[in-house]
Amino acid sequence: MKKITALILSIVFCLTCAFALASCSFAEVIENGDYTEEYSSDDKDGCVDLINNFFEETLKNPDFVVTNKTADGEVQFTETVKGTSSHISSEGFDIYAFKKGEFFYVAGIESSENDEGETEEYRYYWCSDSSKLGYYEDDEYGTMEDIYKSDYCHFMSKYNGVGIVSILPEEDSTFHCVSRGEKKDGKTTGSLEFEFTAESGSLKITADSKENLVQTIHIVINDNTHTTGSRDMTWTFAYGGASVEVPDTDAWDREEAEKEARYENNEAALDARDEFFDATYYSDNLVVTVEGPTTRIVESFTENIDCVDYGTHKTYAFYEEIDEDNCDTYYVFESEDMKYYMKNSDYFEDNIYMWYYIFIGPYDYLSDNADFTCDIDGDTLTFKITQDGETLVTFIAEKAGEVVTSATLNVATDDGDRVYNFTFEYGTADVTIPDLTDFYDATPTEEVDE
Repeated sequence: MKKITALILSIVFCLTCAFALASCSFAEVIENGDYTEEYSSDDKDGCVDLINNFFEETLKNPDFVVTNKTADGEVQFTETVKGTSSHISSEGFDIYAFKKGEFFYVAGIESSENDEGETEEYRYYWCSDSSKLGYYEDDEYGTMEDIYKSDYCHFMSKYNGVGIVSILPEEDSTFHCVSRGEKKDGKTTGSLEFEFTAESGSLKITADSKENLVQTIHIVINDNTHTTGSRDMTWTFAYGGASVEVPDTDAWDREEAEKEARYENNEAALDARDEFFDATYYSDNLVVTVEGPTTRIVESFTENIDCVDYGTHKTYAFYEEIDEDNCDTYYVFESEDMKYYMKNSDYFEDNIYMWYYIFIGPYDYLSDNADFTCDIDGDTLTFKITQDGETLVTFIAEKAGEVVTSATLNVATDDGDRVYNFTFEYGTADVTIPDLTDFYDATPTEEVDE
């Protein structure tokens, strides 16, 4: 009776697999309930079916951490998977794939260190919810669900995981896959071997399982077309106790909206300030004197020359017309010990309106994380930059008619306030283009490759 029952089970099991998978080499059931089985396929669809079946239990109710390593044992990333959420973590970036109700989400956080040694984060997300800022509209390149699936259970993706088998070309290629299973003494183990060969290269996937849960995956790609395309990767699984805390993208949206509102307000304040100085900027003859705690510069403008006297040296920025449509620009440095000039270089643009770019403009970059205000009361402008309730910069300017006549800049520092006073005089500038006969030509030259 036992032998008859075992034979029937064996036949039913094999027929079931024949329908579900590509082929059924054999399935042998032993009397005590143990068994061995082997299924193979030599066509693409059958291989995909065998692979999907091998991972079925692992993906049914995911609760694991999987570690990806290179052939030399270096950890590339880890992926934590719990339910429908996953978190890929590597040095410098984190990627989350998760669902909110019926909507698919993928969010990323990239970290880097700035020049001051501080960690900065760049955050982004995409989702299938059209009411969110990160909405990704399906296009010819794929759907939001496709993006989710490429990052959720990354080892199954079509680009870096076993899902690559589904996009391999069939023409002039060979496919072979074998899936084996065994139950002995109440313990179940399994193995998977897949091989693909083509003129362009080869792909080999091996995996093993315990109690129908995948333990390791090994993928070797040999790319004959690009040396950088060859890879050797191993995934190792640890089950139980996984936890994924997905980012609050709604909070990101609120922060982005606040940042956008701040940016718009700050731009409006900057525009109002610059408009207040409009006639001064475009004056044909102007002298601006700036005096600070340890600084005094006098900048003189005429129609085609800008001269800045720093006390220890002078700089000139001017242009000479070649014809109606062209001109040459010059930057000139002059001190007791050094005299040189540069022709048609970036130094020309970098040495105009120094009273603004040295003393006022440097604080404009704070528009991303500080608050700018510009109040104009009659002929008086008050421009402020505040951050976390503290005033960092106060700039007050006075007009007479259309032009600014005086201004005061107060900058808060750890060592106390720095105060700079500006005076603006019109029509008194008397500066001429220097004779460059004795000046060294320091114009940068471009090297020509031979």
